[in-house]
Amino acid sequence: MSRKGLVSLIVLGLCVSALYETTNVPLPPELEKGGSFQFLTVLSLVVTIIYITLSQITSSNWNVKYIYPLASNLEFQVTVGYWSLKLLGFKNYERSLWLDIKLHAIPYLYLLVLDSHSRGSVRTSVMITVAFMLVWWTYIESIVYLNRNDGVTSFPYGMLNNRTFIGRFVWFIGFTSLSCLNYVVLGIRNCF
Repeated sequence: MSRKGLVSLIVLGLCVSALYETTNVPLPPELEKGGSFQFLTVLSLVVTIIYITLSQITSSNWNVKYIYPLASNLEFQVTVGYWSLKLLGFKNYERSLWLDIKLHAIPYLYLLVLDSHSRGSVRTSVMITVAFMLVWWTYIESIVYLNRNDGVTSFPYGMLNNRTFIGRFVWFIGFTSLSCLNYVVLGIRNCF
């Protein structure tokens, strides 16, 4: 096995353990109905796990053309968004620093540095990310809408609560734009 293959398997193990740990933490009542998959952190981790697994079992161009940009864009959003909010003092769920690193740093660093590919087509990168984010946004909007009368269910991110649909849409545009900004980061990385 090559060194890159070994590193990929170690990172895959860390990602799977992070997914297991984070999805086995009981959610507060206001988030129970949406489950763990309402969180972009969990979804991006699943996409990254799929990408790493496929890259180990096949050399498919499809994996690099479609899954890599999606995983990379989502992990960029999760990493930059999470650590920025943490540094600004926003309240987060209590978890160990090691779990935070496995969820919010290792996947993106792996994709950016250790398993880097050309950034590919901007159109493909943006379209697949926007499509994914639209499905996610539709999911969280429907969870809250369908449970609107229970007096408990809320959005997975506090900044989305107590906002109008348009206000949440603006946040959605911000999340999606941050994800797509990764295309620029990959371009800068490829210069070196």
